[in-house]
Amino acid sequence: MKNLCILSQSVMRILILMLFVIFEIESVSAQRINDSFIQSACYITTFKLRDSILKPVAGSGFLVFVPVDTNGFGRVLLITNKHVLPKPTESKTITVKIPYKLENSFTFIQFTVEIFNKSNILNHNIRFHGDKNTDVAAIDITDIVNLRKLSLNPIHSSFLLKKSEYQTHNIGLGNEIFIIGYPSSIYDEQTASPIVRQGTIASYPYHDFYFNKSLLEKDSTLPNPLKGFLIDGSIFGGSSGSMVILKTSWEMTDPKRFAFVKEVNYILGIISRNISIKNQSLDIGIVFSSDNILEVINEFK
Repeated sequence: MKNLCILSQSVMRILILMLFVIFEIESVSAQRINDSFIQSACYITTFKLRDSILKPVAGSGFLVFVPVDTNGFGRVLLITNKHVLPKPTESKTITVKIPYKLENSFTFIQFTVEIFNKSNILNHNIRFHGDKNTDVAAIDITDIVNLRKLSLNPIHSSFLLKKSEYQTHNIGLGNEIFIIGYPSSIYDEQTASPIVRQGTIASYPYHDFYFNKSLLEKDSTLPNPLKGFLIDGSIFGGSSGSMVILKTSWEMTDPKRFAFVKEVNYILGIISRNISIKNQSLDIGIVFSSDNILEVINEFK
């Protein structure tokens, strides 16, 4: 009887521990996204030719901090798509709005970035990915930040997760992701805060994606191979340049001890566009992986 009593107490403790763990996981998984991702989002506007008329257009981007030494100094880069930026015959500048925390209240800052000089040459502080089909660009805005003494909150480059690290973090088909940007130019007018939306990884993210021949015949503009992956999620105009981040999850590291580790919100890539057939969106988005962003960042070294 005594042994049975001891056994029941042990089982009870295990059940209580399991309930506690489940409660903790549920409560943490429901927590909001870190403000640093919101404060690093960029709303980009410029002018482009549409039906031979210059019209205002908008896109998304985000800030990344890249350290250059061990003393805390580094570059602040604005990451976006190549196609979000104008051609020199359309506009020589872009306007950027960024959510900004001033003391205890949120507002936004706005500034202009020169993309081309008077000779229509791309400025020295801008880099495009070397592969013409890889829709990733980076702009060094460090001088603007220093000149205006801005206390921005960019995402550290260590949060850009490489493909080679995906399996270590159990990332694959079906993982849930957040998309942070400005679809259809929707944002908070007072703070320029972006819209946070959800989706799932729809193709194997470990390797490049090759579109099938029949789809390429319908849309020859698709990047083939895609140096990234596809997501299931509605992508609207203005979403281009949005960051794609991993949803927080828990992984059991030691079943015997009920030990769990919490994954962080790594940046997995950047939205480029959606896939449409005969002007009908398939709710499938094209994502260039963070490897491509890191390759562009390395061009500044």
